[in-house]
Amino acid sequence: IATSNWPPTGNLGDMLLELVNGGAYTITWPTINWRKPDGTFTTSISTYLAANTGRVALQSSGTDFIVLWSRDAGTTIYGSLV
Repeated sequence: IATSNWPPTGNLGDMLLELVNGGAYTITWPTINWRKPDGTFTTSISTYLAANTGRVALQSSGTDFIVLWSRDAGTTIYGSLV
């Protein structure tokens, strides 16, 4: 997944991804700071999913919704399962 054209620094940009059967594929993510339930961050989606759902992969038969956001033109991207 590649992201581009984020709003300029100082403006919030966000996007919602609907991943159908996402766990059935290998997804190469950009560096994303995944927000865990305890308020800390990890750059590993497997660590993030384990902390949030008890699983280490996206659903291979089902739909996951992920929101990505940035406030600095995409230099730092945050993510969360919704």
